[in-house]
Amino acid sequence: MIRPLVLSVALLPIALAGCDKKPDVVAPKASASPPSAPPSSASAVAPSASGSASALAPATSGSSAPPPRSSPPDGVAKDVDLSGEVACAPKVSEMTGAVATGSSEAAISFCLGSEERAQYGCYALELATGTYKKLPKVNPPKVDAKASTKGAHVIEALDRAVRVCPSAGGGDCVTIELGAYRRGAAIPADVSPDGKKLVVVRDLGGSSQNHTVDIYDLASKARDKRTGIEGRGTLVGPVAWLGKRVMIVSCVEAGPGCTALLWDPETQKSTSASGNVFGVDRPAHPVAPPVWGFVSGTGSEIGLVDVDTGAKKPSVALPLASDVQNGVAVIPRSPGQIAIVAGAPQAGAVAIVDLAPSPKLVKKYAMPACKR
Repeated sequence: MIRPLVLSVALLPIALAGCDKKPDVVAPKASASPPSAPPSSASAVAPSASGSASALAPATSGSSAPPPRSSPPDGVAKDVDLSGEVACAPKVSEMTGAVATGSSEAAISFCLGSEERAQYGCYALELATGTYKKLPKVNPPKVDAKASTKGAHVIEALDRAVRVCPSAGGGDCVTIELGAYRRGAAIPADVSPDGKKLVVVRDLGGSSQNHTVDIYDLASKARDKRTGIEGRGTLVGPVAWLGKRVMIVSCVEAGPGCTALLWDPETQKSTSASGNVFGVDRPAHPVAPPVWGFVSGTGSEIGLVDVDTGAKKPSVALPLASDVQNGVAVIPRSPGQIAIVAGAPQAGAVAIVDLAPSPKLVKKYAMPACKR
């Protein structure tokens, strides 16, 4: 079975288990005006085939400087080439996913295909006209899998250690030794909003659905807390510290299913943030903090949660219907806007969504059918 492009090497094909009841859904209001895009927004990223992930793959470097990279750390270029020929919808397999490659004020770009290669091509969408263009590059972008920039910090996975550096430079890096850790395993980690703590989550391997959560003090490098949580499967996906809670994506191994859990460091209790987020490369986005939105694996809704209190709000329906095994690609476009690109059976369909003060569909695009 060929896995779709958005699925992670760390997140094998899995089936959803132990999800909470689906929240009420309200339909968004659509606007006819074309979307605009200032700079890229903050978002919590999940692993993708391109390697853009907060579940970090181990590196071998031991230098104290932040690791160099030739592309934006989240794998999304800030320029989009619109010089290509006009494109129409390719004939794709039912196992086709999408991966985000670029976002500019005028356009977004993405590739369609499997995890290993974009065999159905890469495309740019000109937002003002709705015109899809072919891109010359036909392979997923190469992204630095060793490090992830989150806000003011660069987090790099070493062999059984995590190094945290100021993303803007000018400060010292801190290396936290993790001790016993499954060699070669990804290390899901993130820094607290105040920059003082590091959270590291690990699965226990084998058939256990329990995950271990460690909190480290970055000043002393000492471990402040260790606790266990009951996951929804045996695998740990991305981790992101959102307000007062930590998002931990927990996945099962057989069939497509990942659950975004919100873990409270104070009470050490966790709740489900939303439904299935399998195959979503960037599942969590700030709406009106402390409210965050969680994009579903089908792209059909955004779940809303107050990450300070854990309270859920009615989710917002979207006009996308990607198969959950394929997932969707989410492209941050501005502090309050995202683009969602669907996989099969709506491969290449795009929804532009304004997030604040509540998610609202701006416009939906669909690749035109090819003339046979």
